Amino acid sequence: MARHTTPTYVTLERLRVPRPVDRVSFIAGLCANKRVLDIGCLDETTIAK
Repeated sequence: MARHTTPTYVTLERLRVPRPVDRVSFIAGLCANKRVLDIGCLDETTIAK
C-alpha cells in the first residue's frame, strides 16, 4: 500500500507536477473505504459567470 505524506512548501517554491489527473477520480481513490468529512471548500474554477 502506498504511503502518503503531507507535503511541505516554501513560499514561491516551484512545484513539479508529474502529470495532470482527474481531480474527482484521484480524490475518490484516496478516500475509498475510509470515513471522510467534506467541509465544503469552494472551488472558484467551477463558478460560471
